[in-house]
Amino acid sequence: MVDYPHQNKGIGRRAMELLLAEIRGFADARRITICYKPDNVTAREFYASLGFVETNIDELGEMVAEIVLQ
Repeated sequence: MVDYPHQNKGIGRRAMELLLAEIRGFADARRITICYKPDNVTAREFYASLGFVETNIDELGEMVAEIVLQ
């Protein structure tokens, strides 16, 4: 999370890009999964722009999205 006064400066995007790159570096990693509230359009668009694909709604009512690694 990025504090409100510092949002829209690319900080969160860069942090996620670095995190995703690190996870992709693990030889045994097969998928990266995240959850967010289905009505959070900002989160939906942000994660989709990073390559996450929505898969389903979990038992808590949150959207599940994932990146499948090769």
